[in-house]
Amino acid sequence: MLILCAALVSSSAAQTCSMKMQKGVCLYPKQQQYRNVTAGPAKCCELCANAAPGTYCESWATYDSQYQNKALRGLCILNSAPQKGTEKPSASCTSATNPAPTPAPPMAPTPAPKPAPKGSKNVLFFAVDDLRPEITAFGPIPGTVQPTMHTPHFDALAKRSLVLTKNYVQQAVCSPTRQSLLTGRRPDRTRVYDLYSNFRTVAANYTTLPEHFLLNGYTTIGMGKIFHPGHASGAPAYGGSDDICCSWTNGTSEKDNAPYFQPPNLGQWSSSSASGFNKGHAAYIVSLEEEHKNPLPDNQTADHAVMTLEKLSEEHVAATAAGTTPKPWFVAVGFHKPHLPFVASAEFFDYYPTTEIALPPVQQPPQGMPPVAWSSYGELTNYADQNKSEHSGAPGTVMPKDDVLSLRRAYYASVTQTDAMLGKVLAALAASPFADNTIISIWGDHGWQLGEHGGQ
Repeated sequence: MLILCAALVSSSAAQTCSMKMQKGVCLYPKQQQYRNVTAGPAKCCELCANAAPGTYCESWATYDSQYQNKALRGLCILNSAPQKGTEKPSASCTSATNPAPTPAPPMAPTPAPKPAPKGSKNVLFFAVDDLRPEITAFGPIPGTVQPTMHTPHFDALAKRSLVLTKNYVQQAVCSPTRQSLLTGRRPDRTRVYDLYSNFRTVAANYTTLPEHFLLNGYTTIGMGKIFHPGHASGAPAYGGSDDICCSWTNGTSEKDNAPYFQPPNLGQWSSSSASGFNKGHAAYIVSLEEEHKNPLPDNQTADHAVMTLEKLSEEHVAATAAGTTPKPWFVAVGFHKPHLPFVASAEFFDYYPTTEIALPPVQQPPQGMPPVAWSSYGELTNYADQNKSEHSGAPGTVMPKDDVLSLRRAYYASVTQTDAMLGKVLAALAASPFADNTIISIWGDHGWQLGEHGGQ
């Protein structure tokens, strides 16, 4: 159950819900900071009423101990700080009025694009969600064990590429690390620490990586998960998700302004409910029949990338025949796997027999670990097959052995499926006129724990 208490506002300043969550629950409003404070409904409302100077708390919310999503149980949500709470609901809670926040200034006018420099190379940019450095090119990961990974396309590309082995994640959360890389600024500059805030609203109108190419004469086309979707990348304030306001031409020519592509089957194959294609499982083996009927999302994204390269090739040939210089392009392909749920085709599970899957050697948190460093893996336990009493998420607890082994195997299979999709797109590039004039970049936003130190 969600308990809400809205700050008192005049009728001329009526407030509306700023974010929809699963199952129709309204979450107020944006989250920006994280503090360890015990705060149940009474304390949560008091914190809202006594917001720090210069801040504004429109409303607050707490989830009681019976709420379906374990990750949100006992959570106090304010305008800029979600806080842990344990107190019982209080019927006498009241809140106070705070001054309305100063409206965000309008974005500065975007300069007109300049012609691309002569001889500019194309760029094919891949983003992979939750990818550990668990491909053969990187070798074994210190502190854990892994089977022999089957990543032939990653490895072949690595052999002819610059491989950077000392990259560090700015923050191990999708949106902060993506907005950091895509703006070239650290989270303390983007002011994004969560999955909701948009840098253009809370920080400044920074130029993004694809936007930089667009402003320098490139056609920029994005698909799949590049920015974190939703409010974090511009919906609804800037016309839609995925930074469509500023980063993309969203098509291959001015006459063909195709929308930003997201795989149609993403929601059904990522469902935590038993009604989804994956039946609410965090680890799921997809049969040939199921995949034929309902293609996997990253397969759809890879197919769209192939189609995009084919269309760009046709335009290149036509422009060359007409004696004109084709525009260079920046194409970004975002794969959702190996993010939860770990869903992959049966053929990729075959590379990882159960006899080769082992538990991590250390399944306990480090001694002296501060509480803020712990995650109770609420995202995992939201899936129907993982919502078990054994999965308390408390520090020092260990998930059942069979669950950990099953998740590890499914993660490895998801990595190999992603490798296959990478290979499909690279094969299309090799068959195009752009094979010798394209820079290829692959980036993973952050890793994932698979039982190491008890984390999931």
